[in-house]
Amino acid sequence: MVQRVGDVSYSLYLWHFPVVVFFAVRTGRTPTLPDAVALLVVSFALAIASYVLVERPVRTLRWFRADGRMLVSALVAMVLVAALTFVLPLRAQSVMGEWDQRAQSVSRDVDARVAESLADGFVPFLDGERAITPNPLRAAGDEWPGADRCLAPQEDDTTPVCELGETENPVATVVVVGDSHAEMFAEPVAEVAAERGWKVVTYLHSGCPYNAERRISNGQVQGCFDANEKTRAALAALKPDLVVTTSYEHLRFERRGTEEEAGAAGFAELWNELTAAGSQVFVIRDTPKPSDGLVTCVTESYDEPEGCAKPADKAFDDRDVVPAALEQAPKARSVEFTDRFCDAESCPAVIGNVLVYRDGHHVTRTYMRTLVGELRKALPTAL
Repeated sequence: MVQRVGDVSYSLYLWHFPVVVFFAVRTGRTPTLPDAVALLVVSFALAIASYVLVERPVRTLRWFRADGRMLVSALVAMVLVAALTFVLPLRAQSVMGEWDQRAQSVSRDVDARVAESLADGFVPFLDGERAITPNPLRAAGDEWPGADRCLAPQEDDTTPVCELGETENPVATVVVVGDSHAEMFAEPVAEVAAERGWKVVTYLHSGCPYNAERRISNGQVQGCFDANEKTRAALAALKPDLVVTTSYEHLRFERRGTEEEAGAAGFAELWNELTAAGSQVFVIRDTPKPSDGLVTCVTESYDEPEGCAKPADKAFDDRDVVPAALEQAPKARSVEFTDRFCDAESCPAVIGNVLVYRDGHHVTRTYMRTLVGELRKALPTAL
C-alpha cells in the first residue's frame, strides 16, 4: 500500500494544488473538514488516473528511449503544469476583482434598491444591472464587526457583555440576547436605539439560544447552559426596560415532562420571568432558512441567481417551538419580517442586487441593515 502511494506521489503533488484552487474559485470559501477529505479523494483519483493512463504508458514508449526525448518531454510537462498553477489563481483574481467592482457599483442606496425590488416582485436585479453586493466570493465576511468581541464561541461557559447605542445618558436600557441570529439583529437594533436615546446591552452566544433547557447536540452544549444561567442572573440584576431576543429555530432541546414542543417551556420560563420583573419582551421570529449551498449557487449562477431561491413552503418547515412558547408567555410580543425575505412562492437569494445570505442560515450584514426601518416601526417608540 505504501509503495503504491509512493508510485503516485508525484502525480498527487501535481494535482492537489489545481484541485484546491478550483474548489476555492467555484465556492468562494475555505474548505471544511468534509471538504478537505473530498478534495483529497479527488486528488488521489486524478493522480492514480494520470499515473495509470499517462505516466506509466509514456515511460515505456520506445520513442522516449531516444537520447534527450524523455528530458524534453518532462520539461514540457512541467511547464504545462506550472502554467496551470498560475492560470487558475490569476483567473480567480480576475473574477474577484470584476465582482468587487460590480458590488461597489450597487453599494449605494441599498435600502431604496431593496424596497424597489420588493415592490416589483422580488426581482434580483434592478434596471438590468447584473451586480451583487456583497461580492458572493466575500460573503462569509459580511458580518457585523462587533461579532469578534461580542459573540461567544459555543463551547464557552460565559457570554460577553457589550454596550451599544446611547451609553452616556440613556433614557432606557435595551438588552439583545440570544445566539448568532440575535447577533444579526444587534446592529440594526442599536441604530434605532441610538436615535431614541437607549443604551443596548448584548448577551450573544453562538449556537446558544436563550432558553432554560439544554440543547440536544454535542458536548459543547453544557457551556451554553452554564452561560445562560449566568446571563439569567445578570438580567435579573440589570432589570432592562426591553429585552429583544431571537434564535435559530431549527435547534433541538431536551423535553420537559410531556410537552409537545421540546424547548417551548424553556423559552416561556425566561420570557415570563423577565415580564414579571417589569421588562418588555420582544421576540423576533427567525429568518427563513435558505436553500442548501445558496452562496455556492449564486457564485456559479451569478447572472441568473433566480434558481438559487428556496420554495416558500419549505423555508419555514420545523418552526413550531417558538409559537408554542409564545402561547405560554402571553405578555411577550412577537414580530417577524417574512415579507422582507419571501413572497408567496419563494425566498430569493438576491433581492435588489443584494445577496441575502452569507452562509447556510445567516443573513448578510448588508441585507440586515435594510431592516432598520422595519425595526424602527416595530419596536416601542418610548420606554
